[in-house]
Amino acid sequence: MAKLGIALLIFFTAANNPWKLNASFCLGKKEEIQNPKSGLEWAYAGAFECMKAEDAWNPYSKYEHFKKGCSFIDKGVSLDSNNVHVRLVRFVIQDQSPEFLGYHSEIEEDEAFLRSNLEAWLKEAPEENQELVIKMLKSTRYYEE
Repeated sequence: MAKLGIALLIFFTAANNPWKLNASFCLGKKEEIQNPKSGLEWAYAGAFECMKAEDAWNPYSKYEHFKKGCSFIDKGVSLDSNNVHVRLVRFVIQDQSPEFLGYHSEIEEDEAFLRSNLEAWLKEAPEENQELVIKMLKSTRYYEE
């Protein structure tokens, strides 16, 4: 997928404004995230599936969307475990998901990985992506002291 910067923008927008979730998810689908091939595409497909859980009204549907999304994210990490972007997506989803859902087992590992690798990765990222990543991380425990 050539437009991963757009996926980052969609992810950030939907994560920070639930009213834009449906529009963001539809745009994410349009960006061909529904046919993931790389680890990063799987991670974003999973993130958008997890976000669909917020919009579902049926508790069973909520859980199924979340569970499916987590499996996609984990597949993305298994395909490309050294990719900072993939680990960033998993970290944010783990950080923002409720504890009772049990998707927090790798949060410490992902946080340590990001602390070791994020700065170098950000130096090579486009400036607009750098700003989005920093804003996104500020809403997580990454910036809690």
